[in-house]
Amino acid sequence: MRDLGTSRICRLFELTPTQGYTYSAALGYLSAVCRADPVVGTSWSVTQEVHQLAPFDPASGVGEVIASLGRGPVPDVVGFSVSFWNRRPSLECARVIKQNWPDVKVVIGGSDVSFQGDVLLVKDSPLDFIVNGEAESTMPELLHAIEHDRPWDEVHGISYRAHGEVQTTPRRALIADLDSIASPFLTGVVGPKPLSEATLLVYESNRGCPYSCAYCFWGGATRTAIRCFSLERIERELDFIVSHCRPHMVFFLADANFGILERDLDLARLMVKACERYNKTITFNTNWTKKPREATLEAARILYSAGLLGGVTVSVQSFDRSVMRKAKRTNIRPPAYRDLLARLRSFNIATYTDLIWGLPGQTYETLLEDIDTCLDAGGGPVAYPLLLLPNTEFFSPEMRETYAMETELIPSDLTTPALTGEMVVAHSTLDKENWKRGMRLIMGMNLFWKCLFRATITYVVQVTDLKYSHILDLLTEEMYRENLGDPVVGALLEDFERTIAGFQPPRSQRALSMVGESGLPEQAHFQALLKRFVHGDPGERALGHLVLVLQSLAPEVELAEVMEIDRVARLTIRSSLREVEPCVVELSSKVEAVLVGASVLPGVEGIGEGRRLLRSGDVSERFRFPAYALAIWHGGEIPLRDAELVIEPAEVL
Repeated sequence: MRDLGTSRICRLFELTPTQGYTYSAALGYLSAVCRADPVVGTSWSVTQEVHQLAPFDPASGVGEVIASLGRGPVPDVVGFSVSFWNRRPSLECARVIKQNWPDVKVVIGGSDVSFQGDVLLVKDSPLDFIVNGEAESTMPELLHAIEHDRPWDEVHGISYRAHGEVQTTPRRALIADLDSIASPFLTGVVGPKPLSEATLLVYESNRGCPYSCAYCFWGGATRTAIRCFSLERIERELDFIVSHCRPHMVFFLADANFGILERDLDLARLMVKACERYNKTITFNTNWTKKPREATLEAARILYSAGLLGGVTVSVQSFDRSVMRKAKRTNIRPPAYRDLLARLRSFNIATYTDLIWGLPGQTYETLLEDIDTCLDAGGGPVAYPLLLLPNTEFFSPEMRETYAMETELIPSDLTTPALTGEMVVAHSTLDKENWKRGMRLIMGMNLFWKCLFRATITYVVQVTDLKYSHILDLLTEEMYRENLGDPVVGALLEDFERTIAGFQPPRSQRALSMVGESGLPEQAHFQALLKRFVHGDPGERALGHLVLVLQSLAPEVELAEVMEIDRVARLTIRSSLREVEPCVVELSSKVEAVLVGASVLPGVEGIGEGRRLLRSGDVSERFRFPAYALAIWHGGEIPLRDAELVIEPAEVL
């Protein structure tokens, strides 16, 4: 027990599976507003901590949280910021806290638990309060009520249990003036040390989303107008962040639709200005607007020209209009999509296109069509399975029944149990076998088109009437047929199959052990298969089976040159394993023209002039294998663009 007159204590926690994520934006705001509150700030000590989740132990952060709580005075309140990836360990923390310190009030909030009182506040629940919606106004009031034993029903925006029933107070209005939220960066809540240690920082310049997508909490549950922090505040915060962050930190702007507002151009300029002032390069990532326009393109150009932008996400989800109507999403049309990609390519900016697999109305055939539409336009698809998230329209019992949705508890990236969510594996137009077939195809697309045979597949499509999806489907089937004669490939595919079948825990240990101790716990099966294919003779022998398939598809087409170009790509990937093996291919004008036109090779003037050589790249100074593999998976890196084009003038010949 503390002496009377000392400050009350509130300790806030967030558990994360993301490496390098050491600062929580949600907890930073809460700490700042509580400190700035004229009443709570004088009587409460509010602190924040972020703890890492281990890849294969969903409760791995629990011990750290409990140990941290045991090292100091017993707090009055413990709070958790909860999303689907940390829901289970956060609730386990709450249970252990109540066992050890029954008088501690446990509060949770976040998109995954807001308005879920009827589910979470059951009899004997370890939770005392759920904060529903934005917490910055609610949390100080709740702490004040706890301190003075005020009736809970006077605090708007919470749920709690009383008299044997769940009580939910009226919703709190959204915060109209975001600048009224105290800044964690400008009030001393976040100092230089956390910024210097972080490899990833999440930041927001606005809140709200005008769209109402049925699969998304952002707009589907809120349907709100966009509210903005002032540019004056943003400029001061960016100056502080960039001055103290480590070089090459990933700066993730968590706006729902960056580029939708004209002022986003100013934000891009402020980011460039801050980096130039402190002579730092950071990596800028964001959620780009669903309907890009001129301001979007100009913002991308500004950031790319300053070396801050790796690529632009085009969020399509599906090109099928019937599917998108069910998802309540108006989408960019294919002609506008092709034009957008062409415009971004003219700036030499890479793009990647988000697709969702498992949406109501989809079939295996619509997945094939989505892949073809994307690749035909020169896009780079990044496909994710559909998760049902609380507070989204698809999560509702009515929508589940309408579309006969079946779900399994499967990790969203198939690697870490901490990311386990409710994944849609079947519905009224898609049975589970075809859903699994689609998951296999997505794996094949990531391996064969993004990494191993991009040039060959593209060349065959361009000079024949074959479709990308047909070739990828055949290559994927061949990979599963006797595992390409490689028992290691077979073991990895077996683990992948057990994971997508819903077996618990997910089978990823063998994959991560292959990637190595430095491996990043994401897309482990993809990483391990790619490493097997690019690392030495067994991988080359396995790929020989796929080469025969490609040759059989176009027996009249000479493929030797494009296959050597793909070998350049594989050796470029292999260099990230610190194994540099030079490979040089002389480009014919015909092949180069086809591959440049299909956005496989970067465009360089003078095709057909002089002797043009493509030499395998060396990325070992920039990447270790896990980081490079994941950058390729996410569309941020393209091995053939990391290769070196050497042009020998005609007079040298």
